[in-house]
Amino acid sequence: MTNAPGQESKNPTELLSLQLQALESINLLQLTQNAKLEKIRDQQEKFQKVFIEANQERENSGINQVKIIDFNMPFMALVGIIVKIALASIPAAIILTIVIAVIGLGITFIFGTFGAIISGLLG
Repeated sequence: MTNAPGQESKNPTELLSLQLQALESINLLQLTQNAKLEKIRDQQEKFQKVFIEANQERENSGINQVKIIDFNMPFMALVGIIVKIALASIPAAIILTIVIAVIGLGITFIFGTFGAIISGLLG
């Protein structure tokens, strides 16, 4: 068996020792990961309990209250939303104008008719 240049040949006991060290370090990592996972599971259980209690309190109170503390939005995105709202309000303004005009014409017709009737009776 030939070794690559710059690579020393090691006897089997040294190789087994190195493998044992590697396995021990892997085992240590696995133990720490298991401990972290256990902490995460505990936190998740606590969160679920708090969440369930909060939902029960909210359902019992029957009132949902929300308080907005801060609103963080880039300026150009805000400008874009305002432009979209302005464009969307144009058809609404046209429809509202037509509805008000129809109501106004109806009121004018009703009062005009009553005025003609009353003036015909008095006149």
